[in-house]
Amino acid sequence: RREAMEHRFEELQRSVPPTLTMQVMRVPAVTAEDVKAMVLNGTLSVAANLIEECIVACPMHHDRGELLLSEVAVTLSHLRAIDLAYSIGVDNALILEDDIHTYRALAPDLVALLQI
Repeated sequence: RREAMEHRFEELQRSVPPTLTMQVMRVPAVTAEDVKAMVLNGTLSVAANLIEECIVACPMHHDRGELLLSEVAVTLSHLRAIDLAYSIGVDNALILEDDIHTYRALAPDLVALLQI
């Protein structure tokens, strides 16, 4: 999975116009096990009831005040990436999942988006 992700980002970097500087950084993900450990050691407090999986069709668990451990893990992973970008002084960051499927027109679209 990691090799495939690196290959996709290499392809994207090759297609980026020279006016756009792009640096790809892989940020280690927070796992459901990490979330459990943080809750146990008190470094993370969550007002919702954390659950392993949906018993009823999602997002019904949200209506019951429940969050999946994986939902919290993804959110914390994205916050970790935002924090890293901020700490190194990045003005713009695009945070993508490692299983993203890009398309050839993405690079020019990124340029257009960054001009907004």
